Amino acid sequence: MRLFYHLFLGIFFVLSYSSAIYAEEFLDLNKLGDEPVFLPEYTKVLEDKERKLTIEDIAKPENQEKFLKAKSSKEGFNFSYSDSAFWFRVAVKNSNKESLGVKFQILYPLLESVQFYYPKDNTYKLISAGYRVPYEDLVHKNRYNTFPYKIPPLTEGYIYFRVHSINSINVPLLVLNDEAFFLYERNDYVQQALFFGLLLGMLIFNILLYSILKEFSYLLYVLEISFTGLAFLGYSGIGHELIWRNFPTITQYATNIFVTFSLIFICLFAQKILRSKIILPTFDKLLNSGIILMLAINLGFLIYFKFFVRIIVLSYVVLCFLLLILGIVSVTKKQRNAYFFLIAFVILLLSLIVTSLRALGILPATMVTLISPQIGASLKMMLLAFALADNYNTMRKAKESAEAQIKENLEKSNFELETKVKERTLALNNTLEIIREDLIMAQKIQKNSLNLLPNIQKELTFKIHYSPMSEVGGDYYSIYKLNDTSYRIFLADATGHGVQGAMITMVIKGIFDNIKNSEHSISEIMSMFNDEYILKYSSLQSYLTAILIDINTETKTLRYVSAGHPPTILIQNSNLLQLENTGKIVGVVNGSQYREKEFEFKADDKVLIFTDGVFEEFNEADEEFGIKRLVNVISENKNLNVEKIIDQILSELDLFLQSQPKQDDISLIGIEYTST
Repeated sequence: MRLFYHLFLGIFFVLSYSSAIYAEEFLDLNKLGDEPVFLPEYTKVLEDKERKLTIEDIAKPENQEKFLKAKSSKEGFNFSYSDSAFWFRVAVKNSNKESLGVKFQILYPLLESVQFYYPKDNTYKLISAGYRVPYEDLVHKNRYNTFPYKIPPLTEGYIYFRVHSINSINVPLLVLNDEAFFLYERNDYVQQALFFGLLLGMLIFNILLYSILKEFSYLLYVLEISFTGLAFLGYSGIGHELIWRNFPTITQYATNIFVTFSLIFICLFAQKILRSKIILPTFDKLLNSGIILMLAINLGFLIYFKFFVRIIVLSYVVLCFLLLILGIVSVTKKQRNAYFFLIAFVILLLSLIVTSLRALGILPATMVTLISPQIGASLKMMLLAFALADNYNTMRKAKESAEAQIKENLEKSNFELETKVKERTLALNNTLEIIREDLIMAQKIQKNSLNLLPNIQKELTFKIHYSPMSEVGGDYYSIYKLNDTSYRIFLADATGHGVQGAMITMVIKGIFDNIKNSEHSISEIMSMFNDEYILKYSSLQSYLTAILIDINTETKTLRYVSAGHPPTILIQNSNLLQLENTGKIVGVVNGSQYREKEFEFKADDKVLIFTDGVFEEFNEADEEFGIKRLVNVISENKNLNVEKIIDQILSELDLFLQSQPKQDDISLIGIEYTST
């Protein structure tokens, strides 16, 4: 019955367009390979100048003859700037006896509205895309306009695309099967990541150079790269996809606006590095006039897009020709930097000419014309970086000459300096010895501050391991006997290590000691602790995780509250249970509330409490010990007593790290109910 239904649907689909279908070639989607197939060969176009036609109008047999073959490249169509809407009819079929999933894609993100119509259940279904469609409403979220379609078995017929845009209408249209599309899409994003990675690397590198050299030309180059990156975020669709999703007007204007400012900063950069104000003062004034004119056109472009969009595209080419002339003249003046500059702008000029001619409809919309801006920008960035490097090399040689003279003067005072260094070294060693003695004393004080349980409990066995990364650390614990049947255990991990962490532990101790005997619930105690810490020490901008546990041997219960602390492991009947955190870390939000949880805790049950220093340790291969590995070690040794479990954890950690030193403070507390 299912096959009969699809056959019936296919026959209806074919007959609905009369004999016109048989007059053109159909693309068999069943024969798609791993590479994309571009669709102009299988596509006819209808121009809707009044933008009033609906899919119902288009599907009428009398309108099918209005679809004509349009001028196109192998990859797509180019209608430049137009107020019309364009309908694209693509002839497709499926020769397979099973449904086939494919993806259609228009490789141009700057289209305002794209509507995809496909036949289903004797009517046409709609999928909308384009930068005016909210990103959340896209059926397939991609930087390009992408449309999934599942074609029924043994059918052939037409699908339709309606395209309208205030930007240039470029429609490079392709199709891929679902399996091949996954790899194709991944490779596309890898290419974009490489481009923007290169751009970001150049940006960071030149920011660092500017911060070191304080050379104004580097700042101009940084600004040029920044606006180039913003322009390509708009042009590539990455910006609309990842940054300004629900602001389509930014997509409409971004490319042109940011290209304008990129060219302006290139002009300023060229004037600076080629010294046009000194060598070519008249031409320098002409460039300044060009910059002012570009700003004026840009303002008009923001006010009246349709009128100024062609003008602003042409102005790019004109300004680049002026820069090209400046480069040629500078070469004739034997300026070293001009050679790099000239080559860079020949490449940039070619890419901008190609882009402008494509936008104006003179060149076709092909993969080459669409990606030429990114290719040109990449080469231009590298060549201008060489120009700056050469400029820096010239400066370096001049600096070396000056340093040679300085070196001669330094050698004369070298003996005197060495004497002073020895004196200072001796004083420094004395100071370091004093600091070392202070640290040893601080270590003793911190150890004495840790609240250890008196050895009077009968039902519970405690095993404690505390190992700071240096002499002192940022972990604090307290084990306190509330009464004959109740024990309170507190463990906290402050940010920072060494002396800084140790100072915070003193703060923790001071606050906790005042509330640890409170009759409030442990969730209320944790809230009080958090509020007191924020009230007195929020200016430290230091945070901590903490866990508070009450164990009652009479009721055989364990209650706990965790403030963002790593999961505690509870072992019952050879089963492991991870006790997750029940509230925010301490020191973030005043008035934080914490949930309290209760578990049964009876004979032979064990609980392991630890700080993240146990599992956030890295070996020489930069591999993390990890919480998963820690849980596995506990699971493998769960039937041992807590002392042996902790010993095994530490042994496995030492084996994992080998000779690598620990990078964090380590605290481990094991508790076992030993009474029967």
